[in-house]
Amino acid sequence: MTGAIKFREAVHLAHKYNDISYMDTWRDEYPNGLVDVNDERFFPITDFDAYDNAWDSMTQSTREEIDKRYEEELV
Repeated sequence: MTGAIKFREAVHLAHKYNDISYMDTWRDEYPNGLVDVNDERFFPITDFDAYDNAWDSMTQSTREEIDKRYEEELV
């Protein structure tokens, strides 16, 4: 399972159980963030409230595109 998929799972579990420790655990496991397909390093938002605010501010099409990318990684 890639770091991006683990991140998505941590976010899902954090929301499901209202427990930010899942995101904290992910951040501790990936202190150097992730590397995208262009070999650029990035750091997903691991603050629970900041993540929610960022997600809620996105358009529906942007959220769908993100979900699609995570699904493709599972293949």
